[in-house]
Amino acid sequence: MSKSSDVPTASMAAAPAAAPAPAPTAPVESRNPFPVATPAVYVPEEGEEQRDIVIVMSEPDADNTVTAHSVKHNGSIRVPLTTLQPLPELPPEPEGEVTEWWTVTDAGGVELARVQAPDDPRARKVALRDSKVAAASRRDNGFALRRLLSSELELPLGELRGLPRIAPAEPRITVTTGYTQKAVSTRSPRPRPRSDS
Repeated sequence: MSKSSDVPTASMAAAPAAAPAPAPTAPVESRNPFPVATPAVYVPEEGEEQRDIVIVMSEPDADNTVTAHSVKHNGSIRVPLTTLQPLPELPPEPEGEVTEWWTVTDAGGVELARVQAPDDPRARKVALRDSKVAAASRRDNGFALRRLLSSELELPLGELRGLPRIAPAEPRITVTTGYTQKAVSTRSPRPRPRSDS
């Protein structure tokens, strides 16, 4: 640069500083909190009683609705994004030492009692002394036992859940012929092995 350009002139001082050009405005995209294949809780306007677990199957449309697979309806439904909530957090995995305490659950996985015994056979004997366990055992044809870890002892009775043991009912057709009645499974029987003798 020459020395003459280093000295400010009157024309340079009078020129206003150029303002920065405004950045082009791009359409603001709202971040979708429920992308495709995300599970969510659907709470319709009818209220909490109608809750449903859904899996989001599409991106939001212009009206902010998505297609979702409903667990309750076992099919696709259209739901507004505003009625979706994230799934609740799972409780932490139990930790600690194995104890001599056992949780007793019925066929639905509901905790009935807690018993203290060194092994499974003795825990079953102690559990059957409880009237609730005895009634559930007669009703469900048995009960389940699971040994507790030390961190689970702090939870109040009834808060632990077991896995349900109830299998879905097999579809059956009742056939009446003459004086006999027989329930026949609608599932095809297993093929018997052929004996070539």
